[in-house]
Amino acid sequence: MKFKVLFIFGMLCLGNIHFGFTQQLIPKPLHLESREGSYDLCTAKTLTYSKAVEKEVNFFLDVMQKEFQWKTKSIQRTTALVKGDFNIQIDTTLLPKLGKEGYKLEINQSNLQLMAASSAGIFYGLQSIRQLLLEKEAHKALKKGTLTLPMVKILDKPRLAWRGFMLDVSRHFFDKETILKLLDEMAFLKMNVFHWHLTDDQGWRIPIKKYPLLTAIASKRDSSQTQVKEHADGTKEFKFDGKPHQGYYSYQDIQEILAYAAGRHITVIPEIDMPSHNQAAMAAYPWLSTTGKQTSVPTVFFGEPYYRNPAEINVADPRVIRFFEEVIDEVAMLFPGQTIHLGGDEVWFDLWKQSDEINDFIKSKGFSTYADLQVWFSTKMTNYTNEKGKRAMVWNDVLGGHLAGQDPSHQVTISIRPHQSTIIGFWRGDIELMNMAAEKGYEIINGENNYTYFNFDEKALTLAKVYQFNPIPEQIKPQHQSNIKGVTCHLWTEQIATTEKLYQHVFPRIAAMAEVGWTEENNKNFELFKNNLLPLTSRWNALGIAFGSLMN
Repeated sequence: MKFKVLFIFGMLCLGNIHFGFTQQLIPKPLHLESREGSYDLCTAKTLTYSKAVEKEVNFFLDVMQKEFQWKTKSIQRTTALVKGDFNIQIDTTLLPKLGKEGYKLEINQSNLQLMAASSAGIFYGLQSIRQLLLEKEAHKALKKGTLTLPMVKILDKPRLAWRGFMLDVSRHFFDKETILKLLDEMAFLKMNVFHWHLTDDQGWRIPIKKYPLLTAIASKRDSSQTQVKEHADGTKEFKFDGKPHQGYYSYQDIQEILAYAAGRHITVIPEIDMPSHNQAAMAAYPWLSTTGKQTSVPTVFFGEPYYRNPAEINVADPRVIRFFEEVIDEVAMLFPGQTIHLGGDEVWFDLWKQSDEINDFIKSKGFSTYADLQVWFSTKMTNYTNEKGKRAMVWNDVLGGHLAGQDPSHQVTISIRPHQSTIIGFWRGDIELMNMAAEKGYEIINGENNYTYFNFDEKALTLAKVYQFNPIPEQIKPQHQSNIKGVTCHLWTEQIATTEKLYQHVFPRIAAMAEVGWTEENNKNFELFKNNLLPLTSRWNALGIAFGSLMN
């Protein structure tokens, strides 16, 4: 069934200005064919669309009115099967060729046709239409009464199903409005996963009813480290801003963010890091730690909290296990998505080694190393998450292989591994471990830090280097390459204290990563990509989004 929307444009369309067309879509589509001529949206009288994509159409109309002041005097809807001059249709026969997220867009002088096998494909096709209107003179043209699209035929689909961005809101808290703006730009670039790093040593940002001190205490710290200088004798000199830092997202905030993301075909994946990276939680509930000592939420970053408070999560205590299970319970109920990220990186084994209770527990379990204990814990948590009807995701540390060749206590000697449905997020570029994970059937999201850590400055991680990233390395055995399902870029915020600096680190590099995830490797072109960034920079300027260098 289709709906027809009748547009009466009145005085909006009064002139005719035509712009020449050059390829300007980011990410670059699979196939684009351009022809001479153009189509003016102001001449459209009817918009016919399948009922299944009503939300996507309404979203498109709303943003077109906001961004291009595309006004209508009246909109009449009908179920009549009328073919209009702007047609948006679901065509399931396209599924084998274009998949669930692909689309077919054809614009000629008299009409516009957009087809896809699902609502996601329609949504991405509509984003392409928005981008086609980003010519630098488009806004000027609109004032004279036209909204001109080039005549094109596009067949497009993504290379990877998972195209994500991770934001750390623990080290520095960013408000709901910043999150919403980031979601807008992700959707515009056809990215579909927002990985929300909600807990870490310096702050806990999500309410848990069972444990109210996580927001009453663990969401606040007295100050924040701004500089550190290491002297020749090994001592460190720290400087702090002296300003209290606090914040967490209310249930209403989270629900609004989830709804906003869903309307843009973005899945939100919450991360509750465990067992390590929990100094803030230990400040709220000291019994979580191996020492049980009362401490405060750290004001220092990186590994420094564990020198000032030499304690780790006490996974030998059944109360601690239940704590994390009950946190998972509440997160599973709050987030409708299928996946919960459980962290699992950078456990301080030396601090476990100092705990008699941990050592006794290891002996009782027949474990040989502290790495065994980490894998046991993460396996227990991934199994529990699966029992709750969710799917766990963990960092690649949980597999243990990256520690090969180091201290024997860091080696995994037991055979148990995380639940088979667990998604492995690779932040280390360990090809051997990635091959092993793929061989065991794990699905992999590749976010190798050398290419995806946007907290690195522009000299360390240039725009070109981001663009050059191939998330399916050639060294991965061909029969296992299909296990690499996607790519994620990350922003860790130890040194990102303001929204402006956040934007400068994210943009324009996120556009490069969007193309890495969507565009086939042999279809990428960095020089063309840089040219296509120019219309986006005008958009970002208009939205008040600061951005970094376009040249490197």
